[in-house]
Amino acid sequence: MSDTLLLNGCENQLACNTMNIDKLKPTTFLNIKKRELPHCSDLSKPFFACIGCSHTAGYEIHYSDSWPYHLANLLNMGHINLGYNGSDLSYQSEKIDMVFDILPQLEFVIWMQTYPIRNRKSLKLLGDAKRRIPVYTSWENPKTLNFLLENIEKYINNERLLILNTWGYPYQYLKILNGKFKNVNNFFVNNNIVTDYGFDRIHSGPETHKKMAQDLYNHIIKNKMFGK
Repeated sequence: MSDTLLLNGCENQLACNTMNIDKLKPTTFLNIKKRELPHCSDLSKPFFACIGCSHTAGYEIHYSDSWPYHLANLLNMGHINLGYNGSDLSYQSEKIDMVFDILPQLEFVIWMQTYPIRNRKSLKLLGDAKRRIPVYTSWENPKTLNFLLENIEKYINNERLLILNTWGYPYQYLKILNGKFKNVNNFFVNNNIVTDYGFDRIHSGPETHKKMAQDLYNHIIKNKMFGK
């Protein structure tokens, strides 16, 4: 789970170094320094944030092929990408709890939730990379579903937040999400399949990301979300 294969970067590092954005960056061992974010555009213009794992960060593809980049272009907005590869729902919800206070001018946030089978170690001094536990539990464990639903229901009434699941959720989970949230504007059930792959032949590829961006754009416009 290397951090060196993110083929992207900040186009506006000055913007990312202001406004307390360091607090949103992943930490290294002993919290000596922070890892850079996948992307940060000019935050003096209207912008949104996206949060998730490698599928949000643009892992193993060119960043210009990622769904956050495509969506920003469709909406004619800037964006800051807080995605971190291998992160779990606890890490991501922690960023949700922080981002609206740190970036009060933020228009909205899109949270592509990672796999709820992940977790992280409790010792913060390890840094976010070494805290990651890729497989902590199983999809069949009832606690896994409860953990996911808790992380949806806690935030689902936030009108400045759109939540969706990442690719690769099991059918039984998609069925539950469709049953509970299909008609909830703040949740987009991602039933899409991965149609192409990134450089590692594992992560989703450019066409899959492009379709995701278009689907999210259509959902936002159709439901008149975030003033669109």
